[in-house]
Amino acid sequence: MKNAVVTAYELDDSGERLDTPVGTTTTDNEGQYRIELNDNYEGGLVEIEITVNSETRMVCDASACGTKGSDVTLPGDFKLNAIGKASAPGSAVSVPVTAWSTMAAKRAKTLVAGGKSVADAARQAKAEVSQVAGFDIENTVARDVNDLTGASAAEAQAAVMNAAVAELVFSGGENVAATLDSFSDALNDGSINSEDTFTAASLSSAVKTVVETTDGLDDETQESLNNQTAQFDAAGDNLAPSYDEELDLDEGATQADKVAAFQSFVSQFRSWAGSIDETAAALQDETSAVSVALDADAETVSDVFAQAGVTGDLVSKVLDAFSQQLAGTEGRAALLDALENGTPFTAPLNWTDEEDPTVTGTMDAELVFEDTESGLKATATGSVSQIGGETREFDLVIGTSLSQSDLDLTYDAEKVLSLLAQNNVSVSGTVGDGTGFDRAALDLVANLELSESIAGEVTADAVLEKFSAITLNGSVALANPEAASFDGEISVKAVNMTGSSFSALDEPFSPESFALAGDFTATSGRTFNLSTSLNSSSAQRFNLFTYLDYNDTTAAFDFEVDRAEVSQFVEYDETAQDFWFDIYSYGSCYDFDSGTEVFGERVANSGWYDSELGFYDYNCNVLDSAENDAVDQLILGKLETAVGATVAGQSSIQNVWVSGSSASDLAEVNADITFPDLETAENFVNLSFNIAAGVSLADMPKATAVVTLTRSTLNGGSVLANVSWDGGSYSLKVSTDELNAENPEVSLAFWNPQGFRLEAVGSETASGVQSLTGNVFVNGEDIGDVELRNGVPVITYPNGEETVFETLF
Repeated sequence: MKNAVVTAYELDDSGERLDTPVGTTTTDNEGQYRIELNDNYEGGLVEIEITVNSETRMVCDASACGTKGSDVTLPGDFKLNAIGKASAPGSAVSVPVTAWSTMAAKRAKTLVAGGKSVADAARQAKAEVSQVAGFDIENTVARDVNDLTGASAAEAQAAVMNAAVAELVFSGGENVAATLDSFSDALNDGSINSEDTFTAASLSSAVKTVVETTDGLDDETQESLNNQTAQFDAAGDNLAPSYDEELDLDEGATQADKVAAFQSFVSQFRSWAGSIDETAAALQDETSAVSVALDADAETVSDVFAQAGVTGDLVSKVLDAFSQQLAGTEGRAALLDALENGTPFTAPLNWTDEEDPTVTGTMDAELVFEDTESGLKATATGSVSQIGGETREFDLVIGTSLSQSDLDLTYDAEKVLSLLAQNNVSVSGTVGDGTGFDRAALDLVANLELSESIAGEVTADAVLEKFSAITLNGSVALANPEAASFDGEISVKAVNMTGSSFSALDEPFSPESFALAGDFTATSGRTFNLSTSLNSSSAQRFNLFTYLDYNDTTAAFDFEVDRAEVSQFVEYDETAQDFWFDIYSYGSCYDFDSGTEVFGERVANSGWYDSELGFYDYNCNVLDSAENDAVDQLILGKLETAVGATVAGQSSIQNVWVSGSSASDLAEVNADITFPDLETAENFVNLSFNIAAGVSLADMPKATAVVTLTRSTLNGGSVLANVSWDGGSYSLKVSTDELNAENPEVSLAFWNPQGFRLEAVGSETASGVQSLTGNVFVNGEDIGDVELRNGVPVITYPNGEETVFETLF
C-alpha cells in the first residue's frame, strides 16, 4: 500500500486503544513505514492501523484486479491492523501489517474479551494465525509477490499467502472492505469452518492460483506451500489451529523458564515419536485394531475408485460421440437440424477396449444440442454396456465455450475451421447402474489452452502445434452399492514440452500437477478424509511418463528414414516397380539361390514382382559386420538427436526391425533400446508429492498428518511432515543435497507454531566417525546447543552458572 496512513495506538489492559495515538506516518512507494513512538507511549502493546486517503494506492496481486501487479484505488473504509511491541518511547516498532496480522489482531481482542490478558492473547493469536498462514506473521517481512529477488523462502511464502488473500478479497464482489472484514473475522471463534465466508478449501484454491502465476519460487518455498495447501485440504470444513498453554512464555520469561518449556516440547516430541513406534508395531500385527482399521480404509479407497475407472471410460465414450459431431466427421446436417429444431441426435456405437481387445460393448446415446449464450451445449442420455458385463446409464450435460459461429458450422462445412485460444468443456450429471442407484455424480470443467487461436482447419497436428496446457478441475462423488463412497475435488494439469531433451520419446504433453481431496465413507459408516497431490516443477523439460517408460529399461524406439538409407543393405531388384523388404535381428530366411536356410545377427529378406517372369521373386542375405555397424550408426545417430549425446552414448541396441516397400519413399525403423538413467544433474524429475489424512484410530487421539516429499536435486531432497495430534501441532523436516554420496550430510529440523525450534546437521566421516551439531530456539532466541556425546544426541542449555543437559531421544 503506497501513501497509506499509518497510525500507532497503545492498548490498555483490556485491549482498548488509549485516546491519543503514540505515532503516525505514511507508507512510501515500496509500502514500507517507520514510526518512532512519541512520549505518550508508556510501554504497552501497540496496535498499528493502516488506512487510506485520496493518494493511497495498492499494488494488487489478484487476477480480479485486471493486470496483476497494477496499482488500484481502495475504498475509504479499507484498513489493516497489527499488534506489536516496542521496548521504550522513541524506539521503533517493526511489524508487517497484512490481512493475516489483521486476523490475528481481531482474534486477540476476542481472546481478551474471553478473559485473557492482552499480552497472552496477542501471543496466542499470533501463533494460531501463523499456523494457518504457514509463516511467522509477526517477524516475516512482507514482499511484493511480483518481485521476489533476494527474498528468503519464508518471505516468498508470505508474499504468496498475502496474494492468496487478495485473490479471495478482490474476487468477492465490489465491497472489498467488507470482504476483507469477513476474511479477518474468520478465526475469531478459533476455527475456520463452514459458517465462515472463507473456508480452508477456498484458501487452498487461492494459494494454488497464485503459485501458478508466480515466478521465482524456489524449491524450499514450493515445498512449504505444497505442505500448507495439503493441510488446508486435509482440514475439510474445520481448520482449527492448536495452541499449547503449557508452552506459553510471557515476555518476562527467564532462561530457566525457556529451558523448562523447551524440555516440555522435547517431551511432547518423544511422546509423539513413541506413538509412531507403537503404531508401526501395531501395523506388524494383522489382528491389531490399528491394522484392521487401516486395512478397512485402504479397501474403502480401492472399492470407491473402482468406480472412477468405469465412470471415466464412460464419459470418454460420450465425449467422443459429442466431439465427432462438432468435428464434422459425420452427420453434419443432423447436427444442424438438432441445433435449429431441437431434434435429438442418436449416436449408437460399438466399442472395443484399447488395452484388452477381447472386451467389447455397445453405447446408445441420445444427444440434444443447443447453442446457448455461453456456447454449444448438449444433454446426453443413454447407456454403455459391456458384452457379458455391466451396464451403466448416464444423464450428463456437456457444455463448451464454442459457439456455432466459432465452429463455422454450416451445411456445407466438412470440418471445424477455427478454434479459440481458450476452450472450455464442462461435464456435469450422474452415472447410474440401471437400478436407480447413482454410482457417480460429476461437475467437471476441462480447459484447453493454445498459444493462439487456430484460424485454419482444425486438425490434431494443428492443435498439438499450438498446445500450451490442459486442465481438469471440479467435484466428484463416487459410491458403490455396499455404501462405500467418496465426495471431493479433483484437479489435473498437463503442459507442453517446450524444453524437452527427449523430444522423440516424449508425449506432446507432460503432467505438471495432480490433486485429489475429499471424504471417504466405509461400508461400516466410518469416515475419514484423505488428500494427495503431485507437483512437478520440471514438467516442461522432463516428462514423468518418459522417465517411467524409458529410464534404465529396454523400450521401443521407432522412427522413419529415407528408404535409400536402409535399402542399401538389402539384395533385391531395385528396378522392379513393386517390391518390399525387411531387416530383422537374430533370424533366418530361405536363400532361394543356394537352396538353404541362412542365419545371421541381422538378416535382410526381400521380394519383388518380376515383370518378365510374371511372378514374385524372393531373396535373402545376411548383413556383414560393416553393414551391421552402419545400421547401428544410423539408429544411434537418430537416438542422439532424440535424447542427446550423453544418453545415446550410454544406450545399447537390442532387436532391430526395418521395413520398406515401393509404396513409400520412407522406411520404418523399429529398435529395442536399453536406455541408461535418463536424468542428469541439470535435467531430472523435480517434483513434490503430498499425502494428507485425518486419522482416528482406536485408543489414540485423532491425528491429522501431512507428509510432503520433495526431490529438488538429482540425488537429494527433503521430507516435511506436519502432524496435528493430541492438541498440538508439530513439523519435522529431514533433507540432504546428496543422498548417494559416500558420506552425505543430513539436516534435521523440528518445530511448532509457537516459536519452539530445533535445528541440527548430522554427518559421518569415511572412517565412521559421526557428528551432530545444532541449536535450539525459542521465538528466534538461541537458548541451547545440540551435540553428540558418546553417540547420543544431547541438548545442552546454558543457564547462568549451571548447564542443563537433556538427551534428545
